[in-house]
Amino acid sequence: MAVSDPATASNVSEVVCADWSLTATVELTAKQLWGVLTMNLAPRKADALPSRIVLDVHQLRVAAVHCANSGAALAFKVEPFAAFGSALVIDTPASTGFWAAGKPAIRVYYVAGEGAAFCWLDPVQTAGKVHPFLFTQGQACLNRTFFPCQDSPGARSAWSATILIRKPYSVVMSAPMENAVEGTTAAGLAVSDELVASMYPPAGTPGGGSAP
Repeated sequence: MAVSDPATASNVSEVVCADWSLTATVELTAKQLWGVLTMNLAPRKADALPSRIVLDVHQLRVAAVHCANSGAALAFKVEPFAAFGSALVIDTPASTGFWAAGKPAIRVYYVAGEGAAFCWLDPVQTAGKVHPFLFTQGQACLNRTFFPCQDSPGARSAWSATILIRKPYSVVMSAPMENAVEGTTAAGLAVSDELVASMYPPAGTPGGGSAP
């Protein structure tokens, strides 16, 4: 990037996220989202392989980070950055062979729901007074409370998402729904009595700075 972004901890000047996909289970009663985020990455300079990947996070708990290709665990830590976020630092030294893979990718396992991206409504707060409701938003710098990311307007990538939620609830996102099925399993998450909604923006639509 020609101009640095003081609002992001991510090393977008070193690492490009070509595309990412999210598989998440939403638990309305517990007010939690359990996410599995897969990011396809590339170094900005082929002759300067980054020794670490840095992503923005805030008010979410990272449980593990793996190399998506080999399944090997990658060392990580969360470091202070600012009042509005922290830095998720993932080690990718040459000894890991991470960048030697044909399509380097990471998989991050995490729990979210406490951050400002999540607006949880109890039944009494809704018009029908029967079911709870969740609205998410990513403007400003709230994406980092929803999922680990390069939370900067200069970091644009394609994305897709599969959201798992218990019946009778449904899912609406800023993309057309590809399919919705019941009683299946995705990314190791058992969802025998849940709705699985998969959504993909039209080809060529940039991820921009908005959450799914």
